[in-house]
Amino acid sequence: MSEDDGPCQERFESFLRNEEWPGRVPFFEIGIDGEIQREVLGRELGRGEDLYRSLVEFYGKLGYDAIPMGCGCHQEDPHLESKMTDDTAILSRGQRSWAPMDGVVKTRGDYEDFPWADPDRPQLDRVEGLSRVLPEGMKVVAVTTNVLEPVAERIMGVKNLSRALYRDPELVRDVCARLGEPSVAAARAAAALDDVVAVGVCDDFGYRSGTLLSPKHLKEYVLRWHRKLVRGVHGEGKPAILHSCGNLQGVMDEVIDYCGYDVKHAFEDSHTPMPMAKELWGDRIALCGGIDMDTLARRSEAEVRAYVRDQLDACGGKGYALGAGNSVANYIPVENYLGMLDEGRKYHPGG
Repeated sequence: MSEDDGPCQERFESFLRNEEWPGRVPFFEIGIDGEIQREVLGRELGRGEDLYRSLVEFYGKLGYDAIPMGCGCHQEDPHLESKMTDDTAILSRGQRSWAPMDGVVKTRGDYEDFPWADPDRPQLDRVEGLSRVLPEGMKVVAVTTNVLEPVAERIMGVKNLSRALYRDPELVRDVCARLGEPSVAAARAAAALDDVVAVGVCDDFGYRSGTLLSPKHLKEYVLRWHRKLVRGVHGEGKPAILHSCGNLQGVMDEVIDYCGYDVKHAFEDSHTPMPMAKELWGDRIALCGGIDMDTLARRSEAEVRAYVRDQLDACGGKGYALGAGNSVANYIPVENYLGMLDEGRKYHPGG
């Protein structure tokens, strides 16, 4: 079997190290909706070991070398309510939820009462369960969260966070620590596992025009925990991947030099097209997740294929993995997603 016919650890690791790879371009997704997976497999995914075997079948069938799987630390259920509405996606799940952005930790008393995660109890059962059924050449990317996204979306909310930065900065510091510590612990514990090839960290820093917090505040309260996490992962000999939505152009130097990330995931044509990112930072950090979500969701398959070919010509070959600009959501036509991967299988650097 050639390296193009099945999972290939060396191919994926060459991408993580930002090195040239002579074969076809590697693929990577930080997440793929279950509705997409069921549509491709033509059946339910199951639970427990059946789920893990379904994931191996799905990712292996489509040419991936690594499967993302969540990890974290023990936390009592904080009962943070989501807002709900009808899911109008192509592969609807009935209802779609999103974070209320109102926050529940508004005072020091709220902070004391909140059931924070326990950094001494990392939860790796899903990563370990998946590891038990992996075929040769396939690895796991353990995925955890960090600080800003949960703080802004659910824990404090954007308005409360913004006020507290000026009225009670120690509360912000303490809240970030309560999220950062278990994230660092879970990431390092996962990185120590043999079948984990890298650790992915999901933490959205911004929106289209810039970062949610000023670069100064971002570094003081948030990026310090990312730096600790990356150092812990590197201490286990593994690379770290940052998934962060938003326009990060103003803090990419900090992401690369201060935090020490090896890979940056998620790009959007509205502010940072992947070819632009490749030109600006491609010599310093590996890049992935650049096929724009709007293109995947709204264009024809032929248009998606042409777009993918153009991006491969501009970015393929060194420190690049093909994938969606965010996650493979259930509103993306399956034919567009599969067309993206098919163009990737056809592409060889210099070919």
